Amino acid sequence: DWDTDYRQNSWVVVQEKDGTPVYRADAASAYRLFYDSDTLSDWVVLDVTTGEETTDRILYNVLTGEQCTGFLQVYPGGLASFSTSDGRYELRDMTTEDRGVIAEFDALPSNYFPGYVVTWNVDSDYRYSLHDLSTGEVTPLYAVSLAGNRIALYAQDGSLKVYDADTGALLTDVNAGTIGDDQRVTLDCEEDGFVWMELRDADSYEIAAIRVYGPEGLVSDLSSLNETYNYLGYLTTDANGRPLYYGTRSVPGSSYATGCDVLDETGNVVMQGLGSCYSYYDNSLNALPDHVFVARRGFYYGWMDTDGNWLYCQSIFSSVNADDELGY
Repeated sequence: DWDTDYRQNSWVVVQEKDGTPVYRADAASAYRLFYDSDTLSDWVVLDVTTGEETTDRILYNVLTGEQCTGFLQVYPGGLASFSTSDGRYELRDMTTEDRGVIAEFDALPSNYFPGYVVTWNVDSDYRYSLHDLSTGEVTPLYAVSLAGNRIALYAQDGSLKVYDADTGALLTDVNAGTIGDDQRVTLDCEEDGFVWMELRDADSYEIAAIRVYGPEGLVSDLSSLNETYNYLGYLTTDANGRPLYYGTRSVPGSSYATGCDVLDETGNVVMQGLGSCYSYYDNSLNALPDHVFVARRGFYYGWMDTDGNWLYCQSIFSSVNADDELGY
């Protein structure tokens, strides 16, 4: 009966190559750890149903049969986090013989980079905390954003820091100021190191300020453009490595059509007349080259560089999938 939970109708068997079973778990599923396949290649994750709405997550070693319950996630370098029976959390080094505990936390670990752990605090005014593993210092955070190998942290003391998530190196350390109790912040770290920050009213959720920061500090304050455009966003960098943004606005006389302008770091329009424009995710497998974005202009749609030249385009009346009826 596949209308019920699939785990009730599946099971996991670990066996030798000759077919000899060494482990079985009913009402379970399993998957390999691809995040860190070199150091944890002998481990798999088992989701084993223990009740109608409860599941045990087990990190299982297929060579030794070792089982570590309460598994949460893995991190680079063979580290993994676990929940404990008393409601706490542990970060362990799975490459050591004793699976040694590196640190313990009262809140759920959400991010790790060398030397630091970010925890998610469900019941706190500051939803995140940064834990320095070498000193034990804990810093309350307003917001966290991860993009590729960059992680941005906005702290209660007003500091905005960007770290290299692969090495733990500090790349940006600027003062972005503190926010009031009546404000909420949205943070977006870009792959090239710029940080897009939006401050919103906690009750109405209307945008109060839009700022962009880089290693040198405040790069752009686009707050005044919020009344001009329906939506503002980060686009890409120009040929000189400076940030470009995009703003969309409604087309007069149309209830659904929009126009799109490309803006420089001062908020001046450097390209207009686009129907739409946006960037691909920088860390996706099909990411576009630097200084290139997706655009629609007139009856054409494709990839455009920051000088306004098409690298590739096709008519909006044609489609690579002729039967999808999506226009392009």
